Amino acid sequence: MDRTVIEGVAAGDREVFLSFYNRVSVPFMKFIYFRAGGDTALAEDVFQEALTRLVQSREAVLRLADDEMLFPWLCGVARRVLADRFREAGARRRKVISLDSLDAVVQEALLQVESRQVDPDAAAHPQMRLLVGMVLTALRPEHAEALKAKYCEGLTVEQIAARLGDTVKAVEGRLYRARESFREVFLKVRREIETPEAC
Repeated sequence: MDRTVIEGVAAGDREVFLSFYNRVSVPFMKFIYFRAGGDTALAEDVFQEALTRLVQSREAVLRLADDEMLFPWLCGVARRVLADRFREAGARRRKVISLDSLDAVVQEALLQVESRQVDPDAAAHPQMRLLVGMVLTALRPEHAEALKAKYCEGLTVEQIAARLGDTVKAVEGRLYRARESFREVFLKVRREIETPEAC
C-alpha cells in the first residue's frame, strides 16, 4: 500500500499537494460541475471549499488505507459541501438530471442497460455522452484511461500495452476491471436519476 500522497498532504508538504492537485483537478472539477447543474460559480466554490477541507482534515486523511482512496474521499467531501450549499440557498436537494428530462431514446437505453446492448442512436446521443463522461470522472484514473484508449480512440490491447509500457495480459486485466467498475458506477448514476429525491 502506497501512502506517500496521504502522508505528504497530511504533513502539509506543498510539493506533494501540488502534484496531487495537478493530477486530479480536471476530473474533480468535472465531477462537481455535473452535480452543480452546470453552475460554474457554484462548482468553483465547492471545488475550493473541498480542497480547503482536504488540507484541514489531517486526521481523517491519515485514516485512509492508501493513496488510491484519496480522490474518492475528496469527491465525498465535495458531495457534502454541495449539499450544504443547496441548504444554504434554501433549496431542497434535487437532481441535476431527472429521467423525465432525458430524450426518449436515452431513457429507454438507461432502463434496458442491464439486459441488452445500448442502441447505437442512444450511445451517440449528447445526453448519453454526458452521462458516460460523468461516470468516467468517477473511476480510478487508470481505469478511465484504459477505457478511453480502447473505446474512444479505438486502440487494440497491444497498442494500449505499448503506450503504457505494460504487458498485454496486464492491460486485459485492467480493461476487465475497468468495465466492471464502469458498469457499477453507471448503474448507480441511473438509480440516482430514477430516484425522485436524489441530488
